Amino acid sequence: MRIQLPKRNFHKVAVLRHAKPYVDKLATMPQSKSKQFFEVEIIPYEHLWEFVLESLRK
Repeated sequence: MRIQLPKRNFHKVAVLRHAKPYVDKLATMPQSKSKQFFEVEIIPYEHLWEFVLESLRK
């Protein structure tokens, strides 16, 4: 998802469009299948992604 930022020149609409498949996959992946411990995440990635999107110009 983050790689889409420079690839799309930090254009919010383009980033949203091209990152959507990854966002959807992240939302549908059960945490039990993750190889990382959810408890270790101080701020969940989904929230961090929202912060990134808010920082982009409209």
